[in-house]
Amino acid sequence: MAWVGSVTLYDADGDALRTIRVSSDAATPRKSVVARIVAEVEAILDRHPGIPVLCIQDGAKDLRVLPDRRGRGCLIRIASAPGQSYPNWDPDSAITLANGVYEVDNALLEEIKSDFNVVTQEDDARMEWLSAGYAKLTNISSSDMVHHLGFQENDVILSVSDAAGSVALVTVQDYLEASLTYSSATSLSVTVLRGTTTITLSYSII
Repeated sequence: MAWVGSVTLYDADGDALRTIRVSSDAATPRKSVVARIVAEVEAILDRHPGIPVLCIQDGAKDLRVLPDRRGRGCLIRIASAPGQSYPNWDPDSAITLANGVYEVDNALLEEIKSDFNVVTQEDDARMEWLSAGYAKLTNISSSDMVHHLGFQENDVILSVSDAAGSVALVTVQDYLEASLTYSSATSLSVTVLRGTTTITLSYSII
């Protein structure tokens, strides 16, 4: 199997500045490809300490290297590790609806940031990308986190916002930008299209 990877730098507005691509043939050990990517990231962090790092990668343990290098890891990790189980996953106990606002325990968000697999493995809900952009939520069950957050089947997610502004969620890159922009937010609103009606869901991080 051949291996590929890339490192992309973004400006403060979420626009890509430069992409460094790394690849190998099937005969090259995958660890050498990982080492090259890590070296690129660490070189960037040496020049720009403190900038956030977001990882999208396979969930294999031997590829989970960035969080363990010199204490400078990923702000959020999006990965895939089939078969893993999370028996303590209980979003219902961490989300409460009060006066029209969903109050979300910050511990739940920290759990997701540390390992996004908990959502992909334990929840049935999926995001279906539409041809014109934006994503629709499908296959929602009553135990899913998105259900407890007020989303319904076939909701189309349009944007996320706080008092300072909003980010339209048209592409995957927009989701990455939003995860960086609102990583420390204590209150958020998400706008969805539900049928022909636009709905705003409000959240408070406690």
